[in-house]
Amino acid sequence: MPPMFGSFEEEIKEKFLSFSELKDGQVVLDIGTGSGFAATLLARVVGPSGCVYSIDPSESVLNEAFNRIREEGLNEIVILRKARVEDLPFQDNFFDRITSVMSFHHFSDPVKGLKEMYRVLKLDGILVIVDWTRKTR
Repeated sequence: MPPMFGSFEEEIKEKFLSFSELKDGQVVLDIGTGSGFAATLLARVVGPSGCVYSIDPSESVLNEAFNRIREEGLNEIVILRKARVEDLPFQDNFFDRITSVMSFHHFSDPVKGLKEMYRVLKLDGILVIVDWTRKTR
């Protein structure tokens, strides 16, 4: 009998992409590169006419993600940058979509990070944050 639920990555993939309302050709910011999982998903949707910027403060994480992105043939679409969410190196109103998958809990200053995301997001843009929550009763 097949498992009742897909893998964690598959569950995130399904919900994440539906919330993001991504379209071909969009410019997207992925915050918290990690393994490059989200950046590769985003790149496949925005296609070669779009662009995904993916940031992380860790050089070693960026190197790991670079290898995955290159192996998947998406290095022409994904641009990796060493940066912190609290000080984004992008102009105002630049991104169509901003995503943060399992990284919000790592922000050193969540309020400043949210303000920065708002600053670089276009007025009609969409912000999607996927992260842990505390179980409530």
